[in-house]
Amino acid sequence: MHGNHYFLNDDHTTRECTVEEWANQLDDLSRKDKKHLACDDINGFRVSTVWLGLNHNYFVGEPLIFETMVFPDNSFSEQYALDIRLGMMP
Repeated sequence: MHGNHYFLNDDHTTRECTVEEWANQLDDLSRKDKKHLACDDINGFRVSTVWLGLNHNYFVGEPLIFETMVFPDNSFSEQYALDIRLGMMP
């Protein structure tokens, strides 16, 4: 069974943490605009990955703590975005 809150280390590895650690890091990363881990333009699409740190896998399997969204036309319009939830990064 996996926990619900995860801490993002400087090398982008993760570890389980308390809700207080998660909330403090989320606030810190948000203020420093560091929740956004990657953004690439690929064949006319913008692919963006952000740190959630909160497990969005409510069932069995690896925790889903990253979110990648694919936007058409290199935009950030959520009207046509494809949402891809990611588990632990290698």
